[in-house]
Amino acid sequence: PNTLEVEDSDGDDVTISVKTVDFEIAAVSAEHGSNDTVRVTARSRKMQQMRKEKGQESFGRISPTAFAAAMAAKFGLQFFGEDTPIDGNIVREQNEQKDESTYDVLTRLAREVEFMFFEANGVMFFASEEFILENQPSIEVNVPSNEDDPFFASNLTVSRSADSNVSASTFNVNMV
Repeated sequence: PNTLEVEDSDGDDVTISVKTVDFEIAAVSAEHGSNDTVRVTARSRKMQQMRKEKGQESFGRISPTAFAAAMAAKFGLQFFGEDTPIDGNIVREQNEQKDESTYDVLTRLAREVEFMFFEANGVMFFASEEFILENQPSIEVNVPSNEDDPFFASNLTVSRSADSNVSASTFNVNMV
């Protein structure tokens, strides 16, 4: 769709579609003051489903990357990952102190191996920053972004610094 579509299919989850990406509302807050504000947190529907999947489960003795690839396939995402060695059993914990989701497990595993873990444009990434950059032929972001662009920029900032001996630029982009 070219515009925002909101659908409440069963009264529990609200799906929002922007361009060709489905999101699910995760939280809503309202503030009353000099400027009334309503904040809506919406996440990629597939990643939100990972955040909801909970319960004690052992996934066996597999590598963090193999686990990430299996979860990407389970939730209908493509996968881009860097190999990791097997290092014990992978477990999603649930007890009085901890109630991990599949998303929490992937976040923990990524932190342990110093990887990035995120989803962009229907692809789950589980790899080091260096690996991601080395294995991308190029990343082109058009501003403003069009409906058929591979990456849609929702926010972009560019800054340049010349306050040292070496000039530097910083580029930050949030993509849908």
